[in-house]
Amino acid sequence: MSIRVGLYDFFAYTLPGIFYLGIIGFWLNVTGLLVVDLTTLKDFWGAVTFVIVAAGYIIGLLIDSLAYRWMRLFYNRNRDATKTAFDEYTKRHPWVKLNYEAKDWGILLRAVKSVSLEAAADVEQHNVVFIMLRNISLAFVFSTISTVVYYFVVLSNIWILALGIVFFVLAIVAMRRSGIRRHWFYMAVFEAFTAHFLLDEKAVNAKLTEKSTVPAPKSVRKASGEK
Repeated sequence: MSIRVGLYDFFAYTLPGIFYLGIIGFWLNVTGLLVVDLTTLKDFWGAVTFVIVAAGYIIGLLIDSLAYRWMRLFYNRNRDATKTAFDEYTKRHPWVKLNYEAKDWGILLRAVKSVSLEAAADVEQHNVVFIMLRNISLAFVFSTISTVVYYFVVLSNIWILALGIVFFVLAIVAMRRSGIRRHWFYMAVFEAFTAHFLLDEKAVNAKLTEKSTVPAPKSVRKASGEK
């Protein structure tokens, strides 16, 4: 499970964090505050890679709260998204007897984890992609701003503005996909929990039916007057 959590952190925070680092490094290089000599670093690629990954994770984790606020400009809060997913789920499956509410999704996810880590991983991958995409969307916004500033301050090339437009479009696309994956995540929580609950209930009913069909011993039948 520790490896699985590590992979989740890598995709949710480290990849966007490395993206942020790239933007910061670009401007440090443009302003002359940081000069990178690749020939000097070639003997230390292992250490450099470790530093980049570690710094990317920390930066991605810190900026995630800002990415969430960026997402809030387009979508509602997570608790509202949970309610929306829950309402859609109850409409799709009105025959399911529910003994939980939308706000219980965290407990439901833990229940699924206790039954099947593999099933929980399938559910949580949607949340990982949701977090990753909202951060990447914000990174593309920063890239858009960077290209505009670069155009007016450093080099007035129309292709730089065109690149900024591409970054902005990618930011919107990433944000839309992020909202979709968030919805899928909450839907998957309710579906996974209900599926395991129904399987357990079916198994219990099968055992009860099996017990009711087993004939009683002769001694019991004689005591009760049965032949």
